[in-house]
Amino acid sequence: MLAEFAEYLVWWQIPLLLGFAGVGVFGGGALLWVGGKYIAQAPRATFWRSVATNLLAGLVTSFCSLLALPLAWLIIKGMFRTTYGKAILAWLPTIPTSLFAVGLWAAILVPALQQANELTNRTVCMSNLSSIGKGLTIYKGMHDNRFPPSLDALIAEGQPRKHFVCPSVEPDRRPAGQKFDYFYLPPESEGDMSGILICDFRANHRGKQRNVLSVGMAVRRLTEPQFQAELARPINARFAEALRKVEGP
Repeated sequence: MLAEFAEYLVWWQIPLLLGFAGVGVFGGGALLWVGGKYIAQAPRATFWRSVATNLLAGLVTSFCSLLALPLAWLIIKGMFRTTYGKAILAWLPTIPTSLFAVGLWAAILVPALQQANELTNRTVCMSNLSSIGKGLTIYKGMHDNRFPPSLDALIAEGQPRKHFVCPSVEPDRRPAGQKFDYFYLPPESEGDMSGILICDFRANHRGKQRNVLSVGMAVRRLTEPQFQAELARPINARFAEALRKVEGP
């Protein structure tokens, strides 16, 4: 999951975070200097000392949460050589930058974590199809090389039900009557081994991706346009028609 998270951040979030971090350090330092010099009237509250103090206190609160504010005030007290009460007064002007920083982190990191979680879910989904493919191979070996008529038949043969649940699908948002999160249609003949045998429903990954298991038991990850191109192949015409009856055009 960390790899996917880093991949998502690298394109634009990291430069944005670095830019706002610089504004936070120097802007917060300026506000701390104003608070230290004019409110707390601390003689050692110079601008650059305030910037360094703001950075140090910010690191403490970032890694130790807002519960570490008393420690941040203690840092200000030590750096400015003033009383604890005056340290709190000196800190007060930095509240706007602190609130801004919290909002910024939430605005950037929450979507990033959601994206990383979705990427992980897609990998688990591909693993599900791989496991289903192994179950199909075992089933065929026990039934004269015939595919099961439905996914229920695989479960009856001992395939774990969890393999038929896509981790990206919220249970309460699954369409009524839908038992599984994958569409399966046994082929009339094996023919072209690249033909689609099982796929995600469109809603599984918000219409952005389809995981596909072919007749030859190969698992592929396709974007929606790539998937539609696969459906347009003559070998998949029967599968495409059956899928559209279930999920619409």
